[in-house]
Amino acid sequence: GGTTSSGGTGGTGGTCVAETCDGADNDCDGTADNGDPGGGKSCTTNLPGVCAVGVTKCENGQIKCNPTVEPNANPESCNGMDDNCDGSIDENDPGGGGACMASAFGECKNGTQKCVNGTLKCQPGMATPEVVDAAWVGAKEEADASIDRTIAALPEGPAYERRVETGEPGLAIVAAAEEIGADVIVIGSRGRGAIKRALLGSVSSHVVHNASCPVVVTQTHDA
Repeated sequence: GGTTSSGGTGGTGGTCVAETCDGADNDCDGTADNGDPGGGKSCTTNLPGVCAVGVTKCENGQIKCNPTVEPNANPESCNGMDDNCDGSIDENDPGGGGACMASAFGECKNGTQKCVNGTLKCQPGMATPEVVDAAWVGAKEEADASIDRTIAALPEGPAYERRVETGEPGLAIVAAAEEIGADVIVIGSRGRGAIKRALLGSVSSHVVHNASCPVVVTQTHDA
């Protein structure tokens, strides 16, 4: 595999072989480590992030693994990777902060882009205190109107107590019934099928299964 030569630096009176990365002129051409012997192969560096991918190179008689991407060569992007090789992933919310239209209602539609798990997502905005107060007022007015319609449909005679509660309807009804010691709860049902009840939940179903007194369910229909 080698030839004997009487000339060439490092080869006089010796055996010339293929060049290796050792700082010597193995092939007797007058240049040590020429042609990057042992270089050009994939390797893994000790750097974090994308800088962990490297390629070998013969330097000063030793094989070294140099990163294909130098630290801080790339700005951080929202991709779930450590692009700038500083040991952190998607730090400082890359790509975030821009305005967007969120899947929400009212004021909350005005969202902000945010980097979440390597993907830019539109986070809903927060409603102002004034908007929240107006929503509560509107909800109470709607509840009062519903109570008025119910009372108007009832026969005259029994005494009625108007009461508006906040919270999840099923829980609120059960709690109110226990508080006043109700003998029976009469509640309407919109007649949803089994699939819709499973997906949307049912106030009447919750009351039936959790009330401590008898429950009468009457079926109603949307106008």
